[in-house]
Amino acid sequence: MRSRSELTRRYWTLGTLGLVACRPRARPSDYEVDEIPPQFLNMPDPAHPATPMRTRPIPRTGELLPVIGLSSGLALVSSGAEVGRVPMGEVLRVLIAAGGRAIDAFAAEEDAERITGELLKSTGVGSAAFLAARVQTRGKQAGQVQMEQSLRRLGRRNIDLMQVHDLTDFATQIQTLVRWRVIGHARYIGATVSRVEDLPALEQAIKSGRLDFVQVPFSIVARAAHERVLPLAADHGVAVLVSRPLAGGRVFDAVRHRPLPDWARGVECSTWSQIFLKWILSHDEVHCILPATSNPRHMADNVGAGFGPLLDSSQRRALVEIVDGP
Repeated sequence: MRSRSELTRRYWTLGTLGLVACRPRARPSDYEVDEIPPQFLNMPDPAHPATPMRTRPIPRTGELLPVIGLSSGLALVSSGAEVGRVPMGEVLRVLIAAGGRAIDAFAAEEDAERITGELLKSTGVGSAAFLAARVQTRGKQAGQVQMEQSLRRLGRRNIDLMQVHDLTDFATQIQTLVRWRVIGHARYIGATVSRVEDLPALEQAIKSGRLDFVQVPFSIVARAAHERVLPLAADHGVAVLVSRPLAGGRVFDAVRHRPLPDWARGVECSTWSQIFLKWILSHDEVHCILPATSNPRHMADNVGAGFGPLLDSSQRRALVEIVDGP
């Protein structure tokens, strides 16, 4: 595995040559990837010593999960699955080379899920990945069929994490997921929500005691999950995955003309995106962040948040005050 310094040097050079800095034009989509405006993207210091990416233990088993992952399916949908194929292959390599493992392959379009599976195989990333998929349909048989299709598209006989997407027909699908966990088709099971309005329903799902993971939207500009879901998940031994950590780029609005704070160097952050990701990771209840990007330079920037110190309470408060503004 390449060291972080080797990884950084490689992509700094490629970016300078303009080989990976360009991003395909995104087509209209129901999903937003986490965009990093060019003025906020600076590669980390190549002289940074090589250290392992931070990990956190999955409560149910103690398995260590690196804190930075990827939402590959949503990124491919936003960029256009075929258009995004080549850069996504590089994104996967960047993630794994930096020590990341978690990849959520869910996509509303089956081509994106299929291409993720093909890329995992062709890049040699598949064996290292902690791979997640989702079921989003109603009815027991339809759910079973959809999950089996996902395994075929991803080239897997089993999955690390199967999730009920947006709690769709949760009472039915969770029964199948529990059975899949028992017979070994899924090592872990979970549920996702993408809207704040669904957080109360997710709380009830957590209280059911059947979930190993939940996935919630959480960022410094969308903090609703912090109030109840994160502590409830911790109380019930449920791991937390975070989607949309940069809120589709909205987190940068309040800092567009600001320099990095004086304390950024002390927490080994060279970009605002790393600071915002570390703000999330400074919440101990969070186990892994899943930004959606099909840009290798963005991925190289994101993984930098998985190294070095996290923000302390005063730094977290200061960042909230900057974002919330007067």
